[in-house]
Formats: sequence, C-alpha cells, structure tokens
Amino acid sequence: LSPITVILLSNSTIFVPEQITVDVLPVGLTAFLSSRLFANAENPLFRAGKIGVEFFFIVSGYLMAAKAEKVSQIQGLKIGTETASYLMNKVKSLLPHTLLAFAIIWIVTGVLHDNPKSYLAESVYSVWEVSFLWMSGLGTTLINRQTWYLSSMLLAMLVLYPFAISNFNRFVKATAPAIAVFLLGWIAYA
Repeated sequence: LSPITVILLSNSTIFVPEQITVDVLPVGLTAFLSSRLFANAENPLFRAGKIGVEFFFIVSGYLMAAKAEKVSQIQGLKIGTETASYLMNKVKSLLPHTLLAFAIIWIVTGVLHDNPKSYLAESVYSVWEVSFLWMSGLGTTLINRQTWYLSSMLLAMLVLYPFAISNFNRFVKATAPAIAVFLLGWIAYA
C-alpha cells in the first residue's frame, strides 16, 4: 500500500455497491508524484515497470479499504482473526501463480548458471521469497526478484488492515492521510 494510495483513499468514495467513484485530483497526484516518474531519465514513466507497480498498489489498497469498510461494521469483530483470515485468502490466491513463476525461473536460471550445484545450495535460502516475507528484511537468495511488490503489499496490509477495521472512519479520514504526507516527504528526499 503506497502513500499515494492513502491519499487516493482519503479523497474518494470508498465503497458504494452500485457505483465506485474516484476523484480526478488524487489520480492525477498519483501519476505525478509516484516514484518521481516524470524526472531524471529519457523515458522514466515506463522504466522498470514503476507505473504498473504503483497502480497495482493503488488497486490493492482500494480493494482492501472497501473490504475493511464492510468488515468494520460487524459487531463483535475479532481483529486478529479477521486480519489473519484476510491475509491467508490473499496468500492462497497468489501462491499458485507465484510458485509456478518461481519454478520456471528457478529451472531456467539453474540450467544457465555457471555452477549448478552451488546454485542449488543457494536456492534453499529463497524460502523467504516464496513465503512473501523477504521484504521484511530477511536475507535471501532471490530467484524471482519481481515478487518484491507482493511481499511489500502483504506486509503493508498486515500492518494497515487491523487499523482500518478497528476504526475505519478515523483511519481513512485522519490517520492514513497523515501517514501519507509524512511518507511522501520522506520519499521525496530519499
């Protein structure tokens, strides 16, 4: 969940059964500010898939907020149980595709590697990549580096979802926008 997503969520209608509305200003800000795409290179908008990842986070955050809004209205909600259930459903839907991509890349890279035995030994450490935990800081051998955004998304949801369901209105209207402003300032100077 990116800082821009939080701004997008705070300025939008989160969930309306018949219609979902998004303001133009947050989407424009997202396009302009995300990852400083409009500066420092010949064609930075499409380099390294940055714009796709940013919008993946926006859509994921938007859908998480829509779910959180519905769930937050349940009386007697057990926040820990609901968070675990929500994340397990995410992992169950992502894992088969991730394992398939991992297996293909692992086989191709292993065949092309200079020393297949050492590659096999190093591959044991990629367990954190397949478990979506490698962006938590755990050291790993990276086979499919492109899964960093899945790990980031799930770890962000692990932190944000419980806050969103515990007091949805306060989180979306006050807490999340404040976090977004501070993170944007930090990212701008990083």
